[in-house]
Amino acid sequence: MKTIKHLFSSVIFVILIILTVSSVSMQDVVVERVYANYDFEPPTENVEKAISKTSFILMRPQLAANVKKGVSPGKSFLDNMESDFSEMLIARGFTYKGPLDNYDELVYSDKRDHDLVMEVELYWETKGDYIKSSDVNDLFDEGTTVRYYEAKGECTYQGKLNIYLSEPFTHTKVFAKSVQIPSTSFQVKSQKRYKSIVELEKDVLYNNTFDRNYEKTYKDILNTAWKHLDPREIETKRKEANEIKKQSSFKRD
Repeated sequence: MKTIKHLFSSVIFVILIILTVSSVSMQDVVVERVYANYDFEPPTENVEKAISKTSFILMRPQLAANVKKGVSPGKSFLDNMESDFSEMLIARGFTYKGPLDNYDELVYSDKRDHDLVMEVELYWETKGDYIKSSDVNDLFDEGTTVRYYEAKGECTYQGKLNIYLSEPFTHTKVFAKSVQIPSTSFQVKSQKRYKSIVELEKDVLYNNTFDRNYEKTYKDILNTAWKHLDPREIETKRKEANEIKKQSSFKRD
């Protein structure tokens, strides 16, 4: 009889442990925020350098006018791109001024003393039905419901990074390259449910998932952009831009 009682007690104990463990949901797990490392280091070996003293005016990278900020990677993505393009120009042996906010900031001496204006534009498109909503009965107000939001589903993004070089005085484009951002799909999940989408978008698990994908995309974009800054092609565009300047109404002091 004692053996049976002991066995019964053991079974009850195991069941209680299972119930306790199963009651610990994802919401109780501490998830550490891991931010994307938006950083590109230009190669240091076997790097082709500028053929002549080509000088740039660098504009701050911008989102394309038809892109909504809510669907793009965010400010830090473009801010880091700004500093990395500066590093790429230096690594290639070019000189530059900037970054400036827009072309209208250029004064006469900028147009006179520099060969090319570089403008970088990011186009980004995000798709996916990954934000779900559900109505839950309010425990404190019988007969009413509370709407909750959670992330659960597939997200897909794609786009391109446009790089333009133009002659400073007339703003005539002499170079246009597009770095394609291949279609990237991944599963999105939030750690909890929230009463607003604003709260959901602060979820750590949700943000970590996006940042992991954005980080890889960023490095791929910058690697391709680096290759486009080929000194031989830039030299050709410098000469083309200077010829445009000579043929315009610009008069060098």
